[in-house]
Amino acid sequence: MTTKKRPQSFHEFKIEWLQDPANSQAYLEVILEEYAHDHDVKALIDSLESIAEAMGGTLGLNKLIAKDHGGFDKALAKNPNLEWGAVLEALGFVLVADPV
Repeated sequence: MTTKKRPQSFHEFKIEWLQDPANSQAYLEVILEEYAHDHDVKALIDSLESIAEAMGGTLGLNKLIAKDHGGFDKALAKNPNLEWGAVLEALGFVLVADPV
């Protein structure tokens, strides 16, 4: 008798998929392209949190960005000019400028 594997939720699948560096890079590129068009900060932050979770958790990223503000959203409310280069570096990426 074989045991059935519990189906993954979409979130579990996404986090597992993002553990591959090539997938994380592609996901980040799409996130930034979308943000350039819609300026949806919440979607950007949610996506960055997913990448951080795939890397082993968001605690380190929260500390880097929010310090004592209590998370991404509160950090953005208090400091809308976050050091995005540092955020991306914490995720293992660098900030690069591409022509529009």
